[in-house]
Amino acid sequence: MVQRTQALVVYGSKRRKAAIQWGADPKGILIMSNVSLIEADLSHPADISEMRCKYKASENVLIRDVLDKKIVLYVGKLNRRKGVNYLIKAFALLKREINDATLLIIGEGPEKNNLARLSASLLPPDSVFFFRLANQPVSAK
Repeated sequence: MVQRTQALVVYGSKRRKAAIQWGADPKGILIMSNVSLIEADLSHPADISEMRCKYKASENVLIRDVLDKKIVLYVGKLNRRKGVNYLIKAFALLKREINDATLLIIGEGPEKNNLARLSASLLPPDSVFFFRLANQPVSAK
């Protein structure tokens, strides 16, 4: 997915270097400061095969169905403070202009069910997919 990305936002030069090692185009990488840290294992591109095994899709999602689309990706905790509801509302506007866009949300948290309901109310089916870390319990969609 990283290799096919036209733009990628990272939170520092170390993550920029990792994204380049994963195959991202250096011209499309934007560095964003003052964002939360994610798991340290994401900074080690040598462990990419292990990372692929670590992330699991919810049962009704076949990842091959979305890889040919334009992807907007969110990775993080699903709580109010993160503002994922604004992302879903903005994505609904984007979807009107770019029909082959898909929103992938990776994370768990107390707002997951509310976010799933919001996306279902604003977007056609198969527009937003929720994923979880493999070592986290599955919550209802």
